[in-house]
Amino acid sequence: MTLKSKVFLLSSATLLAFIFYWNFFKADQPKLNPSYLLATKIREGDYVHAGDKDAFRFVLPKIVDYFKEQLVEQTVLDVGCGLGGTANYFYVQGFYNIWGIDIDKAGIDYASSKYPFINFSVCDVKDIANKFEKNSFSLIYSFNVFYILSDQEKAQALNALAEVAKPGALLVIFDCTHLNPDEPHGLKDFFGNSMYPIVLSLFHEQINKTKWEIIEEIDLTANFITWSQKLLHKADQQKSFFTSDFSAETISNLSKTYIDILTKLQQKTLGGIVIYAKRKVD
Repeated sequence: MTLKSKVFLLSSATLLAFIFYWNFFKADQPKLNPSYLLATKIREGDYVHAGDKDAFRFVLPKIVDYFKEQLVEQTVLDVGCGLGGTANYFYVQGFYNIWGIDIDKAGIDYASSKYPFINFSVCDVKDIANKFEKNSFSLIYSFNVFYILSDQEKAQALNALAEVAKPGALLVIFDCTHLNPDEPHGLKDFFGNSMYPIVLSLFHEQINKTKWEIIEEIDLTANFITWSQKLLHKADQQKSFFTSDFSAETISNLSKTYIDILTKLQQKTLGGIVIYAKRKVD
């Protein structure tokens, strides 16, 4: 056998070994939820919160005004960052020191790969004080994250976030609310998890026991209705484009989830809100 043949065989063996191990480890990686991926396709961005970019445009001006446009100096925590699209939007606006956390490893892997200039890591918000030092962040925000936390977990999250926030830090919570707590809503998200929308009376009691103080609340229920209607219309119009990549069950599950949410919004059982709170000085 010639030297050239030996080199060829060795190179081929190395390549085959690389392919084997790549496929092995790749297959072993956690997979992204297909309903989540479909939602990002419909929303045309790596996020699944209500309002898409309209939500950013609504929330951002008050944040910019709070920091007097000194955005580059702020340290930012994205709670429940998902696939990283929201963090990237804030980065493009001038917030360059951003950390994103989420409990979904598949989502964190995706975000870290696509947006390497942002710091992403797997972390439960309730354990945030064990990951970051005190006085780490001047801006903390979450978009449609608190609804997945039970009432007890909401209180734990508020306390944990206060521990890593700088005195005077801004907390922004964009989420859905339960307008009629006496009437069970029975909603589940497209992961199949029960939803726990914010009950404002209880939330006020909880936040008053923390180092946060609310500085403004804005009712977004009408916006949530409009945004939900637009999303369902877009999903229906684009359905044919998704059938090759997503199963009929996934498409149906997503549509049902958003139809249920819109119905509860129209029945005034469900609402939407953005809450701005300030970290008290110790």
